[in-house]
Amino acid sequence: MKLGRVGPFVVLALAALAPTWRFVIGGKVPAPVDQVHQAAPWNGPPAGWDILQIDGALQFLPWRDLVLEAMRKGEVPLWNPYTFGGTPLMANSQSAPLYPLHWLWSLTPFGAESLLSFSCWLHLLIAGAGMYCLVRQFGGSSFGGVLAGCTFLLSAFMIAWVQLPSVGMTAAWIPWCLLYVDRVMSRAVWKDAAMLGVCGSLMLLAGHLQIAVYGLLACALLALWRCVSVRNLRGLGVCVLSLVLAVCIASPQLAASIQNGRSGHRAQAPTERNWTLYSHQAIPVNYLSVMVSPQQFGMPNEPTDDGATSYWLARVDHGRHYAEMAFYVGPVAIALAVLSLCRRRTRGAAMFLGVLAVLAVLIAIGSFVAKAMYFYVPGWASTGSPGRAAVLFAVAVSCMAGLGISRGDERPNWLSIVAPCAAAGVLAVWAWWFLAANPLGVEGDLYVRANAKSVAFILVFLIGSLLAAAANVSRRYSGSLNAIVFALGIIVPAAAHFEMNPGSDRGEFSKPFPGREAIGDATVAVLNDEWSFFTPAPHLIAPPNSLLPYRIREITGYDSIIPIPLKKRLDDINGKDSAPLVNGNMQFLKSGFDLHRLAAVGVKYLIASQDFGLPVRYRGAGWMLLEVPNPAPNELEHRFSEIRYAPGSSPDITDLSRMGWKDAGNGVLEYRPSPYVAGFLAMMLGIFGASLLYCCAGSNSNADDRNSP
Repeated sequence: MKLGRVGPFVVLALAALAPTWRFVIGGKVPAPVDQVHQAAPWNGPPAGWDILQIDGALQFLPWRDLVLEAMRKGEVPLWNPYTFGGTPLMANSQSAPLYPLHWLWSLTPFGAESLLSFSCWLHLLIAGAGMYCLVRQFGGSSFGGVLAGCTFLLSAFMIAWVQLPSVGMTAAWIPWCLLYVDRVMSRAVWKDAAMLGVCGSLMLLAGHLQIAVYGLLACALLALWRCVSVRNLRGLGVCVLSLVLAVCIASPQLAASIQNGRSGHRAQAPTERNWTLYSHQAIPVNYLSVMVSPQQFGMPNEPTDDGATSYWLARVDHGRHYAEMAFYVGPVAIALAVLSLCRRRTRGAAMFLGVLAVLAVLIAIGSFVAKAMYFYVPGWASTGSPGRAAVLFAVAVSCMAGLGISRGDERPNWLSIVAPCAAAGVLAVWAWWFLAANPLGVEGDLYVRANAKSVAFILVFLIGSLLAAAANVSRRYSGSLNAIVFALGIIVPAAAHFEMNPGSDRGEFSKPFPGREAIGDATVAVLNDEWSFFTPAPHLIAPPNSLLPYRIREITGYDSIIPIPLKKRLDDINGKDSAPLVNGNMQFLKSGFDLHRLAAVGVKYLIASQDFGLPVRYRGAGWMLLEVPNPAPNELEHRFSEIRYAPGSSPDITDLSRMGWKDAGNGVLEYRPSPYVAGFLAMMLGIFGASLLYCCAGSNSNADDRNSP
């Protein structure tokens, strides 16, 4: 293989190491377990606090560990017996057990920590490589493709979501899907159709369905765009066929997740009242100045003296987080994106990408587009922040930047000189106004430090934009200027996110704690009342899911989809909503709970910071293990796909049946969600269909290979 073909991917692989090296070769894990273990019963040293990144330690690391354990036992990881007293695992989608990397990893001796560390680098590389190929498909140069790939994989969106791997894993496949949609629409080759089906299925299996829908939306718009421009109805039909194949291949996990979501705690009707609540998560237009200055609100990885996050916006506008407004794509990408619209060679593709970028902004700010999706896309009312549409902005602007880089073979016109400078100037003035006007009325050291960094980012943004325009004008110095532009496009975003994602030591997440032996295999409940956006809550004990690595069964927990029967059971025990105010996906045992109802669900021990007059089984630093009087007999033995109950007993499976459980007799309840068997059959048919298409080498007589990378 020629060096010219391998070289770009080597550069992309090295660029992907910039934000992940401490995980790949530094012995760290991309999950802030130390933030969890500063609470009892571990009582570790203060370690900062990040409300979103901590999900890596509370959800994704233990879920991956549970999935690997099940697969190595030869079991399909359908069920998690340890959270909420038992809850679906595969059907929560983000555990992603059928994603190829995960089941292949189960064949190795390496654990979940190594999986997360390798995966974060691999998927940044996949994202960058897909963007490189997409730019080449649209007619860009190899140099432009590498710039686009680096811009995308180092964008704020891809880096800010490293701790929640399902987001980045899903987003990484969007450029690949767009690549094969364009190939199908321009050439209608069956191999491309098969590859589109495979990439689409990987995007769906990666686990984050909201991001996957954004990817499907981009693909649908590109197919329609190309259909109108080249009038290729056959290609549109082939794209639909590929989508069917993708859904079939992903159907076991996808269908179970949809079924679980419909009966989950987040399922809600799209009403005007609910829209008002949902739209409050949208990004105010003023906040979009983060396109120029990503650190204007501080950074979540810089804890203050009190252990709270230095992302000061979370203090004045609760619920805001850096990752939910991740629109930064570097100091040169926007100017280059504008340039791509001025080039005849790439104007068609750039116009589509520009529309996609504008659409992403309209969704993020909660405009009529977001409202239409909320009311007319099935299930969209149950999704998270509309700010996650930033993934489409990052994809579109990164690709446009690659198309806009100067190739030295086009004569510049006045528009290509003025347009990027004017766009950069407007955005820079906007960002500067936000600093000077201080519309939020914030004061203090955090604000001052963030402003100082913002001034530097604004200046670099202006300089980078001017250099990009100059490279377009000067033929003599075009190569040197492009090299400087390329360096700025990589170094600045890499430096902006340097050590943004905290890491913990290997083995930390299952490190033994004093008192573990006293719990044994009993079912427990953990009493907590509060959860905070920017600092550990007072008297916090064993945050939800933190006991999962120890295989301790608890009736509380943390999940993206909580079956309503499980939430209702805990609400009845508490006599109120079990979720803390700031996170509806967590369910706590709260003060004022009904002790008799707690005992009735089989809880043997209560973990709390006060004794409530109950016998103390174990006393630790800041917590106690209390014995619950007269707990119900533990008749059910949970496994990954079945529950065995004691002979002669007849357990009530009313609630369990709503989640897919069926009484198989002989003392066994089997977890078989209704689409489970049909889903695996569809998966086999989808794989067979994609393989058949790939083996069919025929194409129409008008195949056009001119844009092939």
